[in-house]
Amino acid sequence: MLTSDLVRGRVKAGTLHPRYLAPKDWPRFLPMAESLVATFGAMVGEPKSELDQAVLAVPHGPRDRLVFLGLKKLCEDRLELAEASELSPPDVRATVFALAATAHRTGLAFDRMAVLSEAAHKLAVPVEQLEQALFADLREAQVARHWEPIAPRELLSGYNLSVAQAVLLRATRLVVRASDPRPQVWRAVFRSLRFHGLLHTIEQQADGYVINVDGPFSMFDSIQKYGLRMGLFLKSALTLKGANIIAEILWGQERTPLRFEVSAGDFGDGLLEPPPPPRPELEQLRLAFEALKSAWQVSACEELLVARDGGALIPDLVFTQPKKKKLKVYLELFGFWSRAAIFNRIAQLQLGGLPPLILVAGKNLRVSEELVDENTDLASLYMFKSTISAKEVLRRLEAISS
Repeated sequence: MLTSDLVRGRVKAGTLHPRYLAPKDWPRFLPMAESLVATFGAMVGEPKSELDQAVLAVPHGPRDRLVFLGLKKLCEDRLELAEASELSPPDVRATVFALAATAHRTGLAFDRMAVLSEAAHKLAVPVEQLEQALFADLREAQVARHWEPIAPRELLSGYNLSVAQAVLLRATRLVVRASDPRPQVWRAVFRSLRFHGLLHTIEQQADGYVINVDGPFSMFDSIQKYGLRMGLFLKSALTLKGANIIAEILWGQERTPLRFEVSAGDFGDGLLEPPPPPRPELEQLRLAFEALKSAWQVSACEELLVARDGGALIPDLVFTQPKKKKLKVYLELFGFWSRAAIFNRIAQLQLGGLPPLILVAGKNLRVSEELVDENTDLASLYMFKSTISAKEVLRRLEAISS
């Protein structure tokens, strides 16, 4: 994904208009893309510093510098680096610097080679290996271990989407409207929201839904990680037919409030994305719960619940009992930045009309379980410390169903 400083664009009437690569631009940029792909592929096994030098040799003019840097960034995202030394660089530096400090205190002329030789003897390695390990953890010294290949045309086609994703790194709010008639696509989009842990609300309308997502610049921390997840969600949102996606952003060093609008038509076809995999912590809970061999069965939830305030809920798991076919208890797991979403969910529960629900969140969110009365037949708030306990979930299921 690009960073916001690599986005070309102009501002008109309070709206940011990024400059995408138009079809007419491809003949000019295709040789650049071909050269970048060939360079990254050829430099696998070489130090990162040498790769950087080789990339700088790729021909590009001043007017195309931002596009070049953007394509280079997309190639670097596919690169896996590794340290070239089997020794621990921090341990090697600690040994060398301690010996160097001792040598300086003698008042004699400093002999760098003598210090390195003494350190190599102490660590039982050759001096050459010690020198190689000294700063092997620096990015420039690391080796390009693997690069995921990509076709030059695919690199160019992915550039425009990455531009839009980079803009969302500066978002305070994202609104997605669509009237797509395909329920399976909506379900995949809702699951993508939950998988990426985005703070959101969903409003049901006669012909579809409106999704409101808080952006990274509406938060106090976790800005970079949250912004990356919002960018990843954008690809899912663009699979909705007729999707109208509008973001409120703070742009530039002055953080000027602007509007940004994007649609699937900006990128052509080929944005279909498979549903995201289950969140690891949910999969671990499901397996641990099944191992308890209780009367309850657990499965991924494919349903969408609508609260009385019009907001939609997408539970993660649903618990049922074969002997009580009408009994269903849903479980919803909140991300580590979803404190406000918990209070919103509690407010929806207080309105009534929702089926039994267990809300699960980490204790780092600092929300009291007493906010939800555990004696009610409708809901339970479970704040876990590090791992979600299947036994604790079962205890709450029994309390709700009794």
